[in-house]
Amino acid sequence: MSNRSNTEATLQSSIDDFERNFSSSPSFYQVDIDGELIDTIINKTNRNNEKLIHFRHDYEARIGSVITFKDKRYLLLEKDRDEIFSFGKMIECNNTMSIQKEEEKKILVGYDEFGAPVYKYEKAYEEEPCVVRDTYYSSSENAQLPLPEGKLEILLQYQVMLNIKINEEFEMYDKTYKITDVGYVEVIDNVGYVKIHAERRDDRQWVILKG
Repeated sequence: MSNRSNTEATLQSSIDDFERNFSSSPSFYQVDIDGELIDTIINKTNRNNEKLIHFRHDYEARIGSVITFKDKRYLLLEKDRDEIFSFGKMIECNNTMSIQKEEEKKILVGYDEFGAPVYKYEKAYEEEPCVVRDTYYSSSENAQLPLPEGKLEILLQYQVMLNIKINEEFEMYDKTYKITDVGYVEVIDNVGYVKIHAERRDDRQWVILKG
């Protein structure tokens, strides 16, 4: 048998062992990932809001996936794989954001005194889990540093988001914020997460995003 064949046989044996022992791990959990029940191994890190997650060999992890683990929701921010399994890092979602996924609907509510139709217009919103930060990572300092006062960074699964655009406003933590930037660097082929930057608005009459 050639060296290449030996290597391939050894690798396949390692994969088989990993798959066979996967569900017997003390850290084995079946969790909901984007509405699908998936076998995983989940381990703690030195940060309370961060977990390491391992998947079976043939599972293709997707950046931006929402993972429900022990009644909490997490956002998968990093993924990688080696020859045996795929793995990633997930961060606990600490808030939700109201997302408009459909265009405004025109609804007939009746007729006026002249017989002309009367309509009302409605926007539907869904609460989506997100990670909200008031710090950012500095590579030069190798540490989390505070954002300027009144500024937030929000990480959210990429999806149809008609109300997520620059200058739109929303409420969070009993304050009104204005979106100053929406980043799509982590979105590839419509899969990933967006990074929203917002600043608090305290200096004028607030117009809430839900209208």
